Amino acid sequence: MTKYPIEICFRFFNCEHSEIKLWHDGKECVPKNTFYIHQANLSLPNLLRFEMTGKHKKNHDTQVDKDGNILFDRYIKVVKCTVNNLIPNQLFMRKWPLVHIGSNGRNFTPANRQLHTNYIGFNGVIELYFEGSSPAQWLMKSQKYMDQGWQDDSEHHNSMFVA
Repeated sequence: MTKYPIEICFRFFNCEHSEIKLWHDGKECVPKNTFYIHQANLSLPNLLRFEMTGKHKKNHDTQVDKDGNILFDRYIKVVKCTVNNLIPNQLFMRKWPLVHIGSNGRNFTPANRQLHTNYIGFNGVIELYFEGSSPAQWLMKSQKYMDQGWQDDSEHHNSMFVA
């Protein structure tokens, strides 16, 4: 079975001096200069799971005004992914990750609350599904996110992503 190089870049926003951590296969993904780059060789199709832990309730890691608008937030964002050096469109990157809010990686079961977003503002499991049997098929499948009818949840986080 052919394996292809993948690279996923996570950016940690305002996470210094916090307890927020990213995990993969039981190992902490330690950021360097606010970025963590996950590299692997994968056969396709495939599924990778990451877990965010350590996010605390309102007023510690998320601060909101009286109207519920976020003034300050600590979060992780999936900012880039390549498969065999192919780069998908930006709307795909914003909608591709599936966040299972409140799930944990050790005894994973799908959460009742799920969001398709690269803005990871909740503790939970992040699923990245690599569709297709080749990098070209994966890239072609990413084009479904070009439809302007898709709501971009990462752009509307001020009212949706309160921890």
